[in-house]
Amino acid sequence: MYACGLRPQEARALPLFNVNLKRKEININKAVEAGTPDTLKDPKSDSGNRIIPIPDWYIPMLTAAVEDSAKKGSPYVFPNANGQIMRNSTVYRTWSSLMRNMDLAAGAKTYRNKIIVYALDQDLDPYNLRHTYCTELAEKGIDLKVAQYLMGHSDIRITAEIYTHVTNTMLNAAKEKINIGKAL
Repeated sequence: MYACGLRPQEARALPLFNVNLKRKEININKAVEAGTPDTLKDPKSDSGNRIIPIPDWYIPMLTAAVEDSAKKGSPYVFPNANGQIMRNSTVYRTWSSLMRNMDLAAGAKTYRNKIIVYALDQDLDPYNLRHTYCTELAEKGIDLKVAQYLMGHSDIRITAEIYTHVTNTMLNAAKEKINIGKAL
């Protein structure tokens, strides 16, 4: 979800044959329907159908996931233990475990193995990874229309106003551009 900006429902439904490691692309054309454990549906709009580039740093991890799923005979990249679509509750249990580990690494305080003072905002959820992905696209100077396509948004305002956040990196880059060749 972080590496390619997938929605949790898209990651859960991602079939092996939609991952092209040679071309470094993922074809998104299905998602798990909200409120169901494993019913696949087409995207809400045509903009949900898209091809997303896979970043080089993610290729080894995705390759391992694809190979592991293929060995187990699962048609999905990120299956549950039985090779089927991972349930939403499993995604959130896994997320909770990851959050706990990140919180501890960030300096959370514990008492009898229970976190009593959190270091991270506890409102974070897997969907926040899409915001991070979209913001990083902006930091890298990716055109807003391209970001809209990669995110699968039908309206560019969603990409610009909800998913793209201004960061210190962007502000510093703007300062550099503003000051190039200018006498103060």
